[in-house]
Amino acid sequence: MACLQFFLAEQLVRREWTIPYSFARNYVSDLGATVSPWHALMNGSFVLQGLLIAGGALLTWRRWSMLGRIGMCLLLISGLGVVMVGFVPEDGNGSLHRLGAAFHFLGAGLGMITAGLSARHGAFRWVSIAVGLAVLAATVLVGEGSGALIRDVGVGAVERVAAYGIAGWMVIAGVWLWRQQV
Repeated sequence: MACLQFFLAEQLVRREWTIPYSFARNYVSDLGATVSPWHALMNGSFVLQGLLIAGGALLTWRRWSMLGRIGMCLLLISGLGVVMVGFVPEDGNGSLHRLGAAFHFLGAGLGMITAGLSARHGAFRWVSIAVGLAVLAATVLVGEGSGALIRDVGVGAVERVAAYGIAGWMVIAGVWLWRQQV
């Protein structure tokens, strides 16, 4: 549930931007670019987010079936990807930054779907699959970087479907796992 820190950090850094920032047109990573006044906070948030995702996957390992553990391996890759995003700002090494983002988004989308499929029944299964598919679809659209949806809605808005979907799902998964023990 600590993944909620991402939303707070994004808002704090966005408010300190000195040039106009658009949720629709700007990437989340623009807030971590070294020209951003509070880039260290945003990049620290990315690193923390990655460590929380990876830590959650490792700490809950025993709770999952074999299929769920495959999902946790994918989420571990996702976490390491967003750590890379935090350590390598987009204006530092764009190629390495994009590779980290790809690991993050693709690993998380596939990991959520796999974790959902490992759940026997219930809302968690279907929410996980739906959010995972939305994250993957948004990732493909952002990776393509063109098309009517990107033009009309904006690349930042589409990217946020993936980024917010991942962080939101982490909270849902934490609550679901906690309720399994109660």
